[in-house]
Amino acid sequence: MAGAIAQSKAAFSTAGVTSIGVTFAGQTAGNAIWAVGHDGAGSAQAITCADTANGNYGTQLDSVADTTNGNTVRHWVKGNIASGSNTITASFPGTDNFSGIYAAEVSGVATAPTDGHHGNTQASLASGGTVSSGAATSTATAVMLALTIQDSSSSAGHATVGAGFTVDPNFASGFWNLGTANGGIAEFKASVAAGSNTGTFTNGTGLAETFNTVMVMLDEATSGATGSAVQQMLMLLGVGS
Repeated sequence: MAGAIAQSKAAFSTAGVTSIGVTFAGQTAGNAIWAVGHDGAGSAQAITCADTANGNYGTQLDSVADTTNGNTVRHWVKGNIASGSNTITASFPGTDNFSGIYAAEVSGVATAPTDGHHGNTQASLASGGTVSSGAATSTATAVMLALTIQDSSSSAGHATVGAGFTVDPNFASGFWNLGTANGGIAEFKASVAAGSNTGTFTNGTGLAETFNTVMVMLDEATSGATGSAVQQMLMLLGVGS
């Protein structure tokens, strides 16, 4: 079963907040959530993530420290999620004037999906240059998701998706987009073979910019294994076994 983005939301604030969240009105049991948090108050901020349906997301997969512009980007995965309405929140250790969150519900993945992942920061990347998450190794066929933030301090725009990737259909024009940096964009690629893989974008802003990028590979569900709550209950009852 090929992995895909079932829904996604993003939010950004310059109001000086200590947390920021997005809400999914409904989600499917057994899917996964990939969440990315941004803190513009420093390069080593202890961002955490939790949601109202599944609880704390625990230790981040990667923490990207952008010392050039003073930003931190972290990401998390919560697998085998509960159904229903859900608010995903990124929390910051102090007041942050450049706080952001992106969250995607991902379908077609295993109940324990997290595989290879990586984060990377690139300062003063030339226009036309390759924005890269850095490489990570997966152990099974996976859907790869990547997100990059143009995090320079004074210019607008965001990267464009890499070859072979599909832009998040809910944010074809990117997200956050303050007009003065912090422009984000997300992409995915289904059924990526096991091995070393990299999330890539292109700096199409026309200027040398700083990009902060994270990537994760979520193992796709095998044929006949959807991870749904109904299917798990039938298995426990011995129906269809």
